Amino acid sequence: MEYKDLEKKTIEELEGMIEEKRAELYNLRTKDSIGQLKQNHLFGVIRKEIARIKTRITELNNAQTE
Repeated sequence: MEYKDLEKKTIEELEGMIEEKRAELYNLRTKDSIGQLKQNHLFGVIRKEIARIKTRITELNNAQTE
């Protein structure tokens, strides 16, 4: 996911995306704990995507208050 894709979304859509990413991260942790996960790099990828989404939400909130 690229940041320019997030620029087209509303706050509600972004919050829904965060919930999806958190669920995905939970599933990865579960798979890792039972030894089924072979792609450990996905932890960092998903955490960064969550951070990008949160950054965009903050930008939208700041734009509304100004």
